[in-house]
Amino acid sequence: TKVAFPGIGSDGAHDLWLSGPTVGSAKRVKDFGANVIIDWIGNANGTLYVSILRSPGKYELWKSDGTRNGTVLVKSLPGYAHVPTT
Repeated sequence: TKVAFPGIGSDGAHDLWLSGPTVGSAKRVKDFGANVIIDWIGNANGTLYVSILRSPGKYELWKSDGTRNGTVLVKSLPGYAHVPTT
């Protein structure tokens, strides 16, 4: 079982991390930068979705297959008040 979670690196960047079933298996998947907030992380059929708040009212939706190269921006949502969670 793998677990996705947000973290803050030593450089102050907000990151997406993925941990496997063994101790020490956590790896940084994506560095989103220092001036962001990871709003939520969800999983749909094995694809991770991540909502990032870049500035007040500016969200980004990312998707990830759990790899650095497979983590891509889906859409920037300027002016959107909040990405709803269900």
